Amino acid sequence: MNSRVQHRETDTRASRKAFKVFAICDDEPARLEVPCRNLPNGRGAALVHFDVASAIDAAFKGVIDALVVDWSESSPEQLTALSFLHRERPQLRIYLAMEDAGSTLHLQPWTFGY
Repeated sequence: MNSRVQHRETDTRASRKAFKVFAICDDEPARLEVPCRNLPNGRGAALVHFDVASAIDAAFKGVIDALVVDWSESSPEQLTALSFLHRERPQLRIYLAMEDAGSTLHLQPWTFGY
């Protein structure tokens, strides 16, 4: 009977790892849904709309697996907080949504220094 309880706990943990939560921080989250679905693990992920501060808080608590932020709407304070988050939780994926002149919207992985 004890082995059955342990087996169920193992199944629960495995199912959590298979399901990803992507936080979209944008005034128009629908515009980022397609680029998010094209990310690794994005096809099966839950896409949830957050403001940047709430997403950072959720990331520190381990609630989300990836964070997608609109670069053009980011303040210096938000970028500083994201840098700190990236340093403290390097396993969390952070993407910046960018639109260069003449190109389509794309997601750039966070690569700024620690």
